[in-house]
Amino acid sequence: MKKILLLTLILINFYSCRDNTNISPKLVSNNSPSISPNLSNTPSPTPSNLNNIKDTKEKIVFMSNRNGFWDLYVMNSDGSNQTRITNDNMKSPFAFSVSPDSKKLAYISDKTGNSELYVKDLLSGKVTQMTETEADEGNPSWSSDSSNIIFHSNYFDKNKYEILKMNYPPSAINNFSKFISDNFLSLLHPVYSPNGAYVLYSELNEEGKISLKIYDNVQKTERELLSSENNPINGSWSPDSKKIIYWTSNNGIFEINIDGTSNKSINSFKNIRGTPFFSPDGKKIAISRGIGFSEDYNIWLIDSDGTNPKKITSEGGISISWIKDSTGLNLSENTQNPMSSSNPVTTPNNNQINPLDPLINPN
Repeated sequence: MKKILLLTLILINFYSCRDNTNISPKLVSNNSPSISPNLSNTPSPTPSNLNNIKDTKEKIVFMSNRNGFWDLYVMNSDGSNQTRITNDNMKSPFAFSVSPDSKKLAYISDKTGNSELYVKDLLSGKVTQMTETEADEGNPSWSSDSSNIIFHSNYFDKNKYEILKMNYPPSAINNFSKFISDNFLSLLHPVYSPNGAYVLYSELNEEGKISLKIYDNVQKTERELLSSENNPINGSWSPDSKKIIYWTSNNGIFEINIDGTSNKSINSFKNIRGTPFFSPDGKKIAISRGIGFSEDYNIWLIDSDGTNPKKITSEGGISISWIKDSTGLNLSENTQNPMSSSNPVTTPNNNQINPLDPLINPN
C-alpha cells in the first residue's frame, strides 16, 4: 500500500491538475487526473466535411476536453484543421500511441468505467477492444513493425505496475503476457525505440522517486540511464533511436544520448505537462504546457534545439503522438459508436502568444 500511495503522489504531479483528495488512484495510475465534465464553457462545435479539410501528410494527435469530455483529436502540424477522431466521452486524459506504419492508434479509454486498451484502425475506422480487466492499463507503445503493443498495468499484482505485451490483432481479449517486471518496484511508461532494439521506461522506487531505464530488446538486459537525482519522469525517442528527450519534476526538458552521455537542457521551459515528442523528421518537438487544470494546457511546437516556440492549440491539448503519413487514413470519429455525429467536430486555430509568457522570456 505504501508503494501505491507513493505512485499516486508522483503521478498526480505529472499533470498537477486537481486537489489530491479528489483524485482516484485508479485513474491517476494512467497519468490521469479525475476531472468532472465542464459543459458550461463548451465551445460551439463547427461541423465540417472531411473532404474539405486541407490535407498534410504529417499530423499530430492529441487529447482535449473542449466539448465537455476527453477525446482524441488530430490536426495538421501547424495546428490547423483540429478534428475529433473519437467520441468516447472519457472522464480523464490518457497516453496513447500511433503505430510506426501510421495505420493504427492504440489508446486507453474509460468509456466503460474502467481504463482499458483499445486499437483504432485508421484505415477502416474499426475499433478493437484489447483488454477487459479490473486493473489499470496505461501508456501503450507500438513495436517498430507495428505488430505488438507494450503497456503498463497492475493486472498481475495490485501493489505494483509491470510492463505487459500484447500482439495485434489479438487472438483473444486479454491475451497479454509479462514483458518487463521487477520483484518489488513499479515499472511505468514504456516506449519502444523506433528501431525496435530498446525500450525506455520509468522505475518508481520505494521512496517514491523515479529513474529512467533502458531495456535491451535483443540482449534481454536492462540498465539505468538516469538516476532519480536527475528528477526524470518519462521520455521518448529521437527518430534515429540515438537520443532521448525527457521531462522532469522541475518542469524542464532535457536531451541525452542512449549511452548516458551529453545530458543537456533544451532551453529554459516552464510548466511542461507530459512527455515531449520529436516530429518524425526530428526537426521539431511537440510539448504540452500550461498552468492549473489539464483542460488549460495547450500544445506547442519548438525546434529541436529549443528555439522558435509556437503555440498551436488554444482550446486545450494534452498527450501527444505524431502521424508520419496520413495518406488514405480515415481520420473521423469511431464509426460504430452510436453517439457519434455524422460529421466530425473541427475547431479553429486562433492562437495568441503572450510576450510575457515564461516560455518566451523565462525568469
